[in-house]
Amino acid sequence: MAEQQGTNGNRWTTITIGGLLLVVGLLLGLLFGRDGTDNPSDLATHGEENMSTTSASPTTTESPAEPDAPTTSTTAPAAADTTTTSGPTTTTEPPAQSQAELAGCVSNFTALSEGSIVAETFVFDFDGVDGDELVSTYYDPVNDAWLLRVAAADGSLSSELPLPASSAIGALPITVVDSNADAARELVVKIDGGAYSQIMAFAVMVDCEVELTRNLEGQIYSWPVGASVRNASGFECANTYVTFRQGTLTDEMVWSFQTYSNALNGIVWEPIGTAGSSYSGESEDDTLPFAAEVICEAVPFEVQD
Repeated sequence: MAEQQGTNGNRWTTITIGGLLLVVGLLLGLLFGRDGTDNPSDLATHGEENMSTTSASPTTTESPAEPDAPTTSTTAPAAADTTTTSGPTTTTEPPAQSQAELAGCVSNFTALSEGSIVAETFVFDFDGVDGDELVSTYYDPVNDAWLLRVAAADGSLSSELPLPASSAIGALPITVVDSNADAARELVVKIDGGAYSQIMAFAVMVDCEVELTRNLEGQIYSWPVGASVRNASGFECANTYVTFRQGTLTDEMVWSFQTYSNALNGIVWEPIGTAGSSYSGESEDDTLPFAAEVICEAVPFEVQD
C-alpha cells in the first residue's frame, strides 16, 4: 500500500509538472508566437496549435463596407441683391448767358468787312462785366476810314466808332488806364497825328457802345503828345485825375507852359477844382519843364498776336 501511495504521489507530481509546463508553453506562445499584433484570435490560434488541437481558426467575416453616400451640399440661393443702382443724375442747367446778356446789351455782333486791316488789338475787360473784349483799331479800305472797334470775346456783341485819323497817319491803341480810380478802364488811343505830335484821346464803354470822352462843351477831348524844337505837350495820370501840359519856347529861350488838371466823370472831363485845376508859368531856362509823353500807370491787358 505504501508503494501504491508512492506511485499515486508520483503521478500527481507528474500531472502537476505537466500542467505547469503547459501553462509555461502557453505563456511562451503568447510572448513569442505573436506577429506583432494584438489580435485575440491569433493568440487563441497559437495556443490551440501548441495544444495539438485541430480546431480551425475563427474567421471573422465583416460585411462589406457600404459605399459612402455622396455628400450633397445644398447651398441656399444667394439673397437678392438689395443694392440700388441709381441712374446718372441729370441736371438741366440753363444755358450760360452771353457777354451781351450779362451786360444788358443787345446781341448785335458784326464781323469785320472784307479787306479790313487791323493795326493792333488789346484784350481786356473793357465794360467791367464778366468776360474780356477785343479792342482794335482798323482801316476800312472800302470807306477809306479808321475805326475803333470793341467786340465781346464770345462774339455776342460789337461796337464801332469812326476816328478822325487819315489813312496816312493811322490810329492805334496806346495803353489801358484807370485815371479816376473807379475800376472802369479807359483806353488811351491815338486818333490822329501831326508834324511833331500824336493826337491822343480817351475811349470808354457807355451803354454797350464805345465812345470817346468829351469836354464840358460836348466836343471830343483830345490832346497832342510829342515835341518839336519850339513846341511840346504831354499828360500825366496822378491820383484820380489827369494833368495835361503844353509849352512853347519863347524868343527869350524859356518855356512858357500851361497845365490843366481834369478828372473824368463818366464820359466828360471836369476841372478838379477852382484852385489848382489850371496853371501857367515859365521855365528858368530852355530846359523843358515836363515830359512830352504819356505818363500813366497801365492796368493789365494783353496784346493779341
